[in-house]
Amino acid sequence: MTKTIYVIVVLFASTLLTTGYQTTSVPSAYSETELGAGLFFSYPPRDPQTPVIASATSATLLYQDGCLLAYNGTYIMNPIFEHGTTTFDLNNHALTVDGKVFQIGDIIEGGGTVGEILKSDEASFFVTKPLNRCIQENIIYFFSVDK
Repeated sequence: MTKTIYVIVVLFASTLLTTGYQTTSVPSAYSETELGAGLFFSYPPRDPQTPVIASATSATLLYQDGCLLAYNGTYIMNPIFEHGTTTFDLNNHALTVDGKVFQIGDIIEGGGTVGEILKSDEASFFVTKPLNRCIQENIIYFFSVDK
């Protein structure tokens, strides 16, 4: 019975996350820094038809000592976004994810997951990475965001 309920919940969550999923591509006029290099982890663009299992995730956006971070009430973490759909405006300290603009101090909510930082050999998966001094012990993936 428990296994059946788990399978139903996973299938329902997968359907919710893939229904209506659409990314907004970022114009190529942005610099590598604006696209996340030195500021945040970004993962390669994914096929919107590929389901992602995620839970409701939220965190407050922080910018400390040149580091873009997120705080969920328990951990200060490195946020991770899809590459090419997320930019950071260094002058205004504004993060844009899929066309939604977040200021420092805003709460970002969406589908994602929280975890521990990956080993260095696994981190090669990422397209962009924050500066080494900015890397925290925990990470927060955002697969989608709400405003």
